[in-house]
Amino acid sequence: MTKEEFESAINEDIKFVERFKHFFKHDDVARIIEHVKSVLEASVDYCYPNHPEPKAEPGDMGEVSDGYHTFNELYRYRMLYNAAFFNLLARNGQVEVCKSRKHSDGEKCFGSDDWFIVMAILPTGQVSNHYESKYWDLFDVPERETAFEYDGHTPNEAADRLEKYLKLPRHGMTFEKALEQLKLGRKIKRIDWGKKYICMFIAESDVNILMVDTGQKVASNWNPTEHDIMSNDWEIAG
Repeated sequence: MTKEEFESAINEDIKFVERFKHFFKHDDVARIIEHVKSVLEASVDYCYPNHPEPKAEPGDMGEVSDGYHTFNELYRYRMLYNAAFFNLLARNGQVEVCKSRKHSDGEKCFGSDDWFIVMAILPTGQVSNHYESKYWDLFDVPERETAFEYDGHTPNEAADRLEKYLKLPRHGMTFEKALEQLKLGRKIKRIDWGKKYICMFIAESDVNILMVDTGQKVASNWNPTEHDIMSNDWEIAG
């Protein structure tokens, strides 16, 4: 309702109240009627004050600061931290990670080519984020035509899953620690290698690292992949 409409309605109410003067001649009743009129009249200015409504100052919300960082700074930090994290997951090879310009239903992110989504399926659940396309190359992860099927997680649920992931007990050794065990003459393997392991074979002055498959009963020279080097799921073979 505009001020004019409200004022018109109040004036009709005042006219209605004034009619009672003709039926009640008592002074107390007259004073009550005058009081009601004054309240009705004052209600216009109360609900629609004469001073102009304050207008929000134009500006970039991204530059709003808590005294330490602006929103723009915090979002940039988050994007870079996530890129480092997702890239490490992809290199490790233990977690499914992807980036795509389309959601699982084939629709473009926010209906535009200006955005993409990155997703990871952690042991604690799926997590995802959207970023502007200008950051596409920072995420060195597998590209898909469409992203993994969305499981409906909220930002808070994704945060909880990340926190639980960080609290998971560490299993296995790093590649560097595993090499130390190998040099001591122990057999080592990655947790998911099954019946395969590697060992050091020394023949005169030559040192060879062999991959032994006890299931197939074969052995061959072994060279680590990037995933092997980045992995922390190494263990001593039984």
